[in-house]
Parts: sequence; structure tokens; C-alpha cells
Amino acid sequence: MRITTKCIGSSAIVVGLVVSTLIGGDIFIRQAEGKAQDTQAKNAKSLTTILKINVALNNQVAALKDMILLRRDIANQVKYEEALSGFITDLSELENLNPGIASELGKIRDRHSLLAELVTELTSQSQVNKPLELAESQQDFRVINAFSRDIELYLNTLIQKLQKQDILAKQDFEHFKQNTQLARQILILSILLIFIGQLLLIFLPVIRSIQKLQQGAAIIGRGNLEYRLDIQTKDEIEQLADAFNQMATTLSESYRSLEVKKELADRANRAKSEFLANMSHELRTPLNGILGYAQILQRDSSLTTKQQDGLRIIHQCGSHLLTLITDILDLSKIEAQKMELYNHDFHFPAFLQSVVEICRIRADQKGISFIYQPTSDLPIGVWADEKRLRQVLINLLGNAIKFTEKGGVKFDVSCVEQPSLTENSQQITKTIRCQIADTGIGMSQEQAAKIFLPFEQVGDTKKQSEGTGLGLAISQKIVQLMGSTIQVKSELGQGSTFWIDLNLQESIDWIQSARVITAGKIVGIASGKRRILIIDDKWENRSVVVNLLEEIGFEMAEATDGQEGLEKALQFLPDLIITDLTMPVMDGFELTRRLRQMPEFGELVIIVSSASVFESDEHKSIGVGADDFLPKPVHADDLLEKLQKYLQIEWIYENVPGNSEHETLIKTHQQNSFSVAIPKKIIGITGNKRKILIVDDNIDNRSVIINLLGDMGFEIAEAFNGQEGLVKAVQFQPDLIITDLAMPDMDGMEMSSRLRRLPEFYKLPIMFSSTEIFHSEEHQSLESGVNDFLLKPVQVENLLEKLQQHLQFEWIYDAPQEQETLELASVDVNQKSTDSIVIPPEEIEQLWELAMRGNIKAIREQAQQLKNLDEKFLPYAEELLQLAKSFQIEKIKELIQLYRGSEQ
Repeated sequence: MRITTKCIGSSAIVVGLVVSTLIGGDIFIRQAEGKAQDTQAKNAKSLTTILKINVALNNQVAALKDMILLRRDIANQVKYEEALSGFITDLSELENLNPGIASELGKIRDRHSLLAELVTELTSQSQVNKPLELAESQQDFRVINAFSRDIELYLNTLIQKLQKQDILAKQDFEHFKQNTQLARQILILSILLIFIGQLLLIFLPVIRSIQKLQQGAAIIGRGNLEYRLDIQTKDEIEQLADAFNQMATTLSESYRSLEVKKELADRANRAKSEFLANMSHELRTPLNGILGYAQILQRDSSLTTKQQDGLRIIHQCGSHLLTLITDILDLSKIEAQKMELYNHDFHFPAFLQSVVEICRIRADQKGISFIYQPTSDLPIGVWADEKRLRQVLINLLGNAIKFTEKGGVKFDVSCVEQPSLTENSQQITKTIRCQIADTGIGMSQEQAAKIFLPFEQVGDTKKQSEGTGLGLAISQKIVQLMGSTIQVKSELGQGSTFWIDLNLQESIDWIQSARVITAGKIVGIASGKRRILIIDDKWENRSVVVNLLEEIGFEMAEATDGQEGLEKALQFLPDLIITDLTMPVMDGFELTRRLRQMPEFGELVIIVSSASVFESDEHKSIGVGADDFLPKPVHADDLLEKLQKYLQIEWIYENVPGNSEHETLIKTHQQNSFSVAIPKKIIGITGNKRKILIVDDNIDNRSVIINLLGDMGFEIAEAFNGQEGLVKAVQFQPDLIITDLAMPDMDGMEMSSRLRRLPEFYKLPIMFSSTEIFHSEEHQSLESGVNDFLLKPVQVENLLEKLQQHLQFEWIYDAPQEQETLELASVDVNQKSTDSIVIPPEEIEQLWELAMRGNIKAIREQAQQLKNLDEKFLPYAEELLQLAKSFQIEKIKELIQLYRGSEQ
């Protein structure tokens, strides 16, 4: 039965009962009221009749007295008989009206019969028409009056009785009426209670069923799609439950279908990622050979200019193809959610200047203006991903230059909001707006809506420069990872404006550390000797820190693992500990935890240094008690900054020559010849011959490295895979191994792990060389025991730099460095001529900043850009390049400082 039918039926019954009760009560009351009114009418008529009887009685008595006085007077006798007749008639009428007073009327009749007998006696006396004596008359009157009083007394009693009956009748009616109304109310209330109970019986199952529906919806909402309702109410709720169960069944089937589709999509994404990774390997492998041999051939001095130009074109095209492949793989990493940001402190003005110089060269080559306008309130140091931010800005500026034929490009960098403190009230966050405006071809609104989609390009793609259409899509994703978005405003034919609002944390310590470092070379500690314990299982990592700090005046101690570090800490009692994370016997986490449990080391400064850049490791190390985290490779300025921060020390700097002395030095340097080493070929290395084992399943990759290193004095062996590499390593006993990651039978990681288990190879330098560009692979390799990572295609300078770094030797060139010199024209310090070397101040400052940070690779790149910028910078750039290749950082600083002084 339907719920509505139940409710309507119950309501109809209740309404019917209530109406019947009301109507029945009214009927009963009206009937009682009618009876009461009839009784009142009878009593009223009876009272009237009694009054008539009383009048008739009085008339009888009067007529009887007249008869006594007048002795049977006919007139009085007639009068008496009329009164008697009226009395009897009224008495009979009264008896008919009120049968209940028959007994009282009987007494009246009895008394009246005695009076009638008296009248008969009086009328039957013999003396007719003879007046009675006075005494007799008085006696008769007394008898008549006595009877009359008795009858009147009875009549008065009867009147009182009737009046009392009338009052009682009225009271009974009122009581009946009240009782009837009360009974009606009780009955109605009972009906309503029954109705409410019936409604409860109807709706309680409904409420419970609705609660079950709600619980079922919540359970299904939590993911249990197999849950079903069991409701049997024979009404709409049961139908709703059936529909709910059907919906859950459909949803479960749809969800299973979606899971299948999601699994298929995930498989497709994994397949795509694997395909792209494989394609990365397959594409980078031939590129490795192309670029490698192009670099090898470029070192051949016997080539003609035309051949050199051809090789340069091959190298440029290969590099451009490598950039396109990198873009595609960047997009793949973004889609696979494998792209991560690696934030660190860096010098913001120098960073912007380097981006500007790269793009200004392109603008100058195209013949358009390039304006860079930074505001004065920009932070000096910021915390961000320098590499990715540079990628975004160069892409936006490159697009602006590429699509601008006339006019120019303007690059504005400013603070758009007031600085705000972060939660720890120490870091200041500034909103930096980077805005690029151009006067190029512009875009329509439809084009602007699609430019951030992959493989979308603006304008006539047949006429535009090369490109995949991925740059803006990748840049937008990177900026979104940074918590912002690239915005654009453009008009077709009028140019475009792109801007980014980045919330960057300002590095407060950068200003102080930058001032400290630029004050000159640190040669000592002003506030007393401090003890530092360095704990690392790799001797080269310990050596870097020890050699750097011992020269300054720190007392150093070393340990190879956490257990030895714990013992050395108790013996040495250091002021500060620098420890690695991943070490045998006891790792850095356990070491830090145990040190913090000792009272004497509760306040000891502990800095964790690791090649891992995962934030989880950093947070975990801080959580167990470390004070700070120092990423590897360790930069000297970062290390010195943290030492100054935690040990509260003051540096002693090397004295800088005064102005006059400095000017004399510049004059001497500029007015005389100086030698710039331009070696045509490396012919060997200092020290013993070094053995290198190359493990790669691709013969072209092995061939590139063999041809690069074969004529430099290295002894080289080859292996096809990790298994063969293990055998060759035992037989060949190399000084360094270069191995691929992905190889058949046994990959590079497995080979490296097995080598590290052998005592003779525990400290052997191992470099991974692979086309894989995911950071997770690089960090996993480093943590598994590998010393370095070499990205394919192998760049000659990068390879030689890493070999020199790990094998600790010097290059031997094919000619003495004094063999070839470049003569510089005489230059007056106070007068500049067209033949003098006038290097832009911003270039000098940027190179100085890089030298202070010890960034050899960036110095080489900057020197190469300077070399390509203008031929007059060639001697300066070449000398920088040669000094950088030989890692002579102090000589680099001296050379840059000379030109810094000349520009001041």
C-alpha cells in the first residue's frame, strides 16, 4: 500500500470520527435541552393551573359563605357550582399535566371532598331561607376556612415541588451538557491520539528507511560500491531502495569500467613514458656519436676553414636537435608528474643579467632593440629553481625576439607588492613581476587561447622559425609548479605582452654572505681556531672540505662512517660536524640521533651534507636533530656562509692593493704583452698513465669516448654490458669506470652495487653516462655508490672536466703556453680608444660572482658567449677559457679583478 493511501485513509477515518463525535454530541445536547424545555413548559403550565385551582377554590369558598349567609340563594349556589366545576376541571388538567403529583392531588381531593360534604350538609338542612344564627355561621366559616387553608397549603406545597423540579431539571440539563461536551473532547482527543499512533506506525518505517538510504549513500560515497539496501515496506520507500540498489549496481559497473579504462590509460601513459624514455635513448645515442665526433674533428688543426664551418654547423644542428628532444621529454615528465623543482639560493640580479645577455645577442643579430629595465627594489638573493626559471624566461624572451621583425623587445622586472613575512617571521616573500613586451606580429584572441597547448604555434608556421610548439606549454607548466601562471595580452599586428607574478622568498643571509665573500679572499679566522669533524665514506668528498677549511685555519678531523664519527666526536670534541647521510656501518640519521642523546653534544652544530635533493631526506635529517642541510656538490661560499652563521666567526681577508698600486698593475698589464695559452691539442696528462674502463652496449658511444681520450695518454678498455664489465674490472683494474645505465643482462646500477661490495673497488670512481634525464635516476645512481653523472650526448669539456676532477691530474698540451701570444694594444687607463678592450661592466660583475661561487662550468659558458659577442674580447675570453679548463680558480679571480678595477 502506498504511503499516501495510508495517510489519506487514516486522515479520513479520523476526520469522520471527529465529525461524528461533534454531531452526535450536539444531537444529544439538543435532545436533552428539548426534554428540559418540555419539563419546564409542563411545570409552568402546572403552576398556572394551580393558580386557577386556587382561584376556583377561593370562588367556591366565597360562594359557599354567601350561601350560608343567604340560605341557599340560587345565584350563590349557581356561582358555587361553577367554581366547583372549574376547580375539578383544573384539578383533572393538573393531574394530566403532571402525573407525578397524583398523590398530592389525591390529598387535595380528599380535603375538597370533606368540604363538599360540608356543603351538602348545609344545603340539606330543613330550614330553608331561614338565616343561620351568628354562632352557627361563624362555626361553619371556621370549618370552611380550615378546609380552604388545608387545600391552599397543599397547593403551595405542590407549587414549591414543581418549582424545585424545574430547578433540578435545569441543573440536570447543565450537568448533562457539560458531561456531554467533556465526553466529546475526550473522545476527540482519543481519536487524535489513535491517529498520531497510526501516523507513527506509518512514518517510523519511512524514517528508518530514509536513514538506511542516507547511510547507504554515505557508504557508497566512501567507495564501497558493493553495498546494497534491504528495505521491505511495500511502498514507495521500497521502490526507492530498489532504484538506489540499481543505481549502485550501475555505478559499480561504471566504476569497474572506469578502472579498466584508467588502467588502460595508465598503461598507455606508462607505455608512452617508456617509449619516450626509449626514444630518448635511441635519439641521444646517435646524437652522442654525431656531437662527439664533431667535437673530436673540431680539435683537428689540419682542417680547412670550410671544413671547420661545416663541423660547426653539424654541431649547432645537433645541439638544436638535442634541445627539441629535451623539450619533448620535458613535456613527458610534466604529463607523468615527474618534474620537480629544486630550489636553492642564487644571486637574482646576476641571474637576470645572464638571461638578458643571452637574449640580447639574439636581438642584436636580428637588428631589433632590446631594453632591460629592472627596478631598484629587487631582492639580491632569492630561493627558487634557477634552472627552470631561466628556461621559462629565455623561452618567453626568445619567442618575443623570434616573432618581432621591427621595433624591439622590452624586459621589465619589478616588485608589484609589498614584502610580506612568512610563518616563521624570518623569510621575506616578494611578488616579482617579469614582463616581456614586444612589437611583433601579435595574436588574435583565438590564438592566445591556444598558445599554451602542446604543439601549438602562432602565425604562418611555414614561414616562422624552427620549433616544436612545446616551449610555452612547458613554460606554463613550470610556472604553475612555482605557484603562478603565465598571462598574456595581445593584439593582432600590434605585438604581445607576457607577464608572470612570482612569489619568491628573499634570502636574507645572501646579502650578508655576498658582502663577506666579495670583500676578498678569506685567509683566516679572526675569532680563534675552531674544530670541525667531517664524516663521509668517500675520501674525495672529505678532501674537498678539508683542503678548503684547513687553509683558512680550521682544525679538521675525518671519519669514514657514522660509528667512527661517533668515536671521533668523543675524542675530538668538535665545534661543528658535517656528515653525509648514506654511509656503511652507521648512516648520518642514526649518528645524529645518537649524538643528540648525549648531554655533551646537545647543543653541537650538525650539518647534514648529501647528494640527495629530496625534501623528505632534508626534513628527516632536521627531524632527528640536524641544524642545517648542505647539498652536494658543496659550494665553497655556501659552506663558508653556514660556518659563519652557526659558529659566529669573523673572516680575515687578503689585502687588496690600493688604487694607485692597482692602477699601476693595470697599466703594466695593458701596456705590455701577455701570453694567452691557446693549446691546439691535449697530448697527455701529468703523473702515471690512467686506466679507464668504458661499459656500454652501444659501440658508437664507446667509440666516441675512446677516440676522445685515446690520444691523451689514457689506457682504455671496453665492455659490452655490466656482466662483462665486472670481469673486465677485475682483470683491467681501472682507475675510473664510465658505464651506461640501461644495458642487457646486467645494468649499470647492478654492476656498480656489485663492484662496491669488492674491497679493491670500494673507492673506485664510477661515472654513469646515460640519456636518461629524470633527476630521480641521477640521485638513485649517486646514492647507490656512483661518484658522478655524465649526460649523453657526451660533451667533450664536461667529460674532461670530470676526469680531471676525479683522477687529480693536469693536462699536457702540444705546445708551451708561452709559444703563442696575442699582443694587446697600449691602453691608457684614463683614455679609451677603439682598439682597447672595453668589457661591459655587467659582464665583469657576473663573471666575478661566478668566480666567487667557484662555478667553473658557468665561467666557461660565459667566456664562450663573450668570445662570440665581439672579436675584440677574444684574448680575454680565451685566457678565461684556458684557466677554467685547468681549474685555476685563483688565477681566474685575479684576471677578473684586474678588469673590475679598470672599470671602476
